[in-house]
Amino acid sequence: MVVKKDGLITDIHSLIPGGAHTYSRGDDTFPANAPKSLSRGKGAYVWDTTGRRFIDWGMALRSVSLGHAHPKVDRAVISALRSGVNMSRPVPEEAILARLIASVVPSAEMVKFGKNGSDATAAAVRLARSATGRDLILRSDEPDFLGIHDWFIGSTVMDRGVPTAVKQLTKTFKYGDLGDLENQLKAHPNQVAAVVLEPLGKFSTSPEFLRGLIALAHEHGALVIFDETVSGFRVHIAGAQGLFDVRPDLSTFGKAIANGYALSALVGRRDVMELGGIRHSEDRTFLMSSTYGSERVGLAAGLATISELRSGTIFRQNERVMRRIVEAMAGAFDYHGIGARLKVGGLPISPNISILGPDGEVDFRAKTRFMWLMIENGVLLSQHLFSVAGAHRNRVVAKTSVAIDQSIRGLAESIKRDSVLEDIQDLPVQPVFRRKN
Repeated sequence: MVVKKDGLITDIHSLIPGGAHTYSRGDDTFPANAPKSLSRGKGAYVWDTTGRRFIDWGMALRSVSLGHAHPKVDRAVISALRSGVNMSRPVPEEAILARLIASVVPSAEMVKFGKNGSDATAAAVRLARSATGRDLILRSDEPDFLGIHDWFIGSTVMDRGVPTAVKQLTKTFKYGDLGDLENQLKAHPNQVAAVVLEPLGKFSTSPEFLRGLIALAHEHGALVIFDETVSGFRVHIAGAQGLFDVRPDLSTFGKAIANGYALSALVGRRDVMELGGIRHSEDRTFLMSSTYGSERVGLAAGLATISELRSGTIFRQNERVMRRIVEAMAGAFDYHGIGARLKVGGLPISPNISILGPDGEVDFRAKTRFMWLMIENGVLLSQHLFSVAGAHRNRVVAKTSVAIDQSIRGLAESIKRDSVLEDIQDLPVQPVFRRKN
């Protein structure tokens, strides 16, 4: 039975599989003391339904790039919805936003909008297959998530429900290893339609690797798809491809593009994108098509968000903030005698921070203990730990640094007593992609 208490449904799992509509928001990805429900957010803060306030470093799975309830974005949204949110023909904002994106992303010769990154990436895969007449996809082994569709899910450990024939159409290559990619391309001659990857590696990213990857793929007749759903409009106005001056054939954007509002974009070469249009005489290719692809709220949010990000000031500020956070983490780990347990890699503006066990592998028990203690100190982290937004200013960073020191002190004590699991009073947080619950 579902029981309501203080306005909350206490047995949400009886209504919603997994208890959340996104796996990364589920109970198994947060410590047991995490707020069960969040009622509102403003700037760098969120409040749960009991009124507790937290500094938010999750930022809605890294989709909030400026801060919660950003006034300029919300004003643009309110203005748009007063004119009607959905029309039977294109609205002016579609062309305006497409032109804006094309002006800041060099590879964006044409643009198609959607509502989530998964749909955009699946459409890119279909386009690549259409353009090349090939079926096989090579995707990087490193990204945590490239979409909800069978082409990707069938290549993960959570492949139940995906037809065997579909699973066989996606292979993996080792991120950062051009030799492995070349071996895969040679092992499947004239079969690979596209090489798909998140351009930012978790712990190492090299422009030389990305340039070499594009050259190799093209040499073997395959297209290159960058999934910039996470990196786009977060590390640079043109995403990782702008930061490293590389140009994929197709790219997908989402999350930070509209400060948390629902919007995604597939962009790319005109000759490939046009296959999904009506100005050609070839067989038609079904591209993204959604009743809500041109819904005005997301478009207005995208225009306002990109306009705010365009100067580059926020990217520079965010990099300074994350350098301070990493310094606070490293300093506290060293001071409390567990420096060897911390691993940091990736870009300074979007670092990947891991807490390791004695074996050098990620220790989910220690990560959970750290997240638990940060919550006790008024800071909410998500699986990625720290996702910076424009609202994370000096005062917020200073408070977070204090919480980091206090939390790592507690973590160090637990590690030294070898009582991390007992101290968190629950199962450790777990990765979304795993074979069993």
